[in-house]
Amino acid sequence: IFALFLSYMALWGLIVFFMRNSSTLEEALFWERFPLATVLGATLLFFQFSFLFSRVEPHPWVLPAAYIVGGLFVALIPFDVLITGMQVKFYGYAPIITPYFYVYSLFLYLLLIMAFFNLRLAYVSASKDEERNRVGYVMAGIACTVIGGTTDILPVLGVSIYPLGIVGNLLFALLTSVAIVRHHLFDIRIAIRRGVALTLLSAMVGILYAGMALSVSFFFSLRQLPAPAWLQVLLLVTAAMALQPLYGRVQRMVDRWFSRDIYDYQRALERFAQETKDITDLRRLSQTLVELSALAMQARWALVLQPSQK
Repeated sequence: IFALFLSYMALWGLIVFFMRNSSTLEEALFWERFPLATVLGATLLFFQFSFLFSRVEPHPWVLPAAYIVGGLFVALIPFDVLITGMQVKFYGYAPIITPYFYVYSLFLYLLLIMAFFNLRLAYVSASKDEERNRVGYVMAGIACTVIGGTTDILPVLGVSIYPLGIVGNLLFALLTSVAIVRHHLFDIRIAIRRGVALTLLSAMVGILYAGMALSVSFFFSLRQLPAPAWLQVLLLVTAAMALQPLYGRVQRMVDRWFSRDIYDYQRALERFAQETKDITDLRRLSQTLVELSALAMQARWALVLQPSQK
């Protein structure tokens, strides 16, 4: 959910870039309709994320109702219901809004206020300083986004202020990055490890696919290059199926690269479970447990103290 939210935020900035670089009012109007949907989508996703992140259980109807109302607003965007055209302000293009745009904005602010209260509840109930810092960074980041988004609306209402929506988004990205890197908002290492493993496997599939395609072209003397689409799909599926069993090995190899010590301890635990599942001799079991504990704690020696038989 958070990844989708960030994707919508990035898409919002990209579309605003295209709108600002439009050559005509008609072209600017075309691009201006899209941010209405991306901002709405980002707000709905952050609203849902606030429940997941704060572990607040919403009423069963809250999220479906929010997405249904959001879908109705999206359906109105292609028509002249929320904005009717574009105008030129001192900073560039700006939309010409209708009274229904205020209803749209009120809906967004309502979702953000509810999300902010969810995060505040998580901040107050946090038992550790690190948890409180994580929530605090997210709250500060979303506050920057809301303030920046508000400055995008005020010039349309006649207030002489430069729109700072994108600046607010950049500050949100900065604060969220600090929360992830310094305060472990999410375990980014897991995503990196999985991404590296998938990248390596994809590269292996591509190499095998290219080799198979060249071999087929050579042996069957195909004059049509590239090969027909059905043959390319068949070769690609074959290469992927052939290398599927290697995914586990590639993932374990990447795990060893990123966290060698943790990986060694996990393997030691697996060996301990395998070796001791059939052991009934308490002395032998204790010896294996001592060796494993000494390895995990990086201790020179370890002892097992057993209760006296007397």
